[in-house]
Amino acid sequence: MAQQKVEHDFQTMDWCRSQHAVAQGEQMLLVLRQMMAKRGKTSATDVLGWIGKTRRTAQRYLDQLERAGYVIRDDATPSGFTPTDKTKQIFTIKLVNKNDE
Repeated sequence: MAQQKVEHDFQTMDWCRSQHAVAQGEQMLLVLRQMMAKRGKTSATDVLGWIGKTRRTAQRYLDQLERAGYVIRDDATPSGFTPTDKTKQIFTIKLVNKNDE
């Protein structure tokens, strides 16, 4: 059976078959973008306000972003999250090493 060539217009749905996965990915990018714009740490309550879902969904997003290396959780109570260098690279923020100045 010959494979059929698929033409792509480079839209999101070309490479991801699930609209749910696309929507979730876009919401996680929104969370990261908001975290970059915010000063200080981010809480699950902050994320809840940005995505408009349940508190558990906000916590799940933060857990997934932490496991993927995009955010770091602090040990405070309540816990807070900050973006990592990996996240800063996505949003093209140049990191300056103090030794290079």
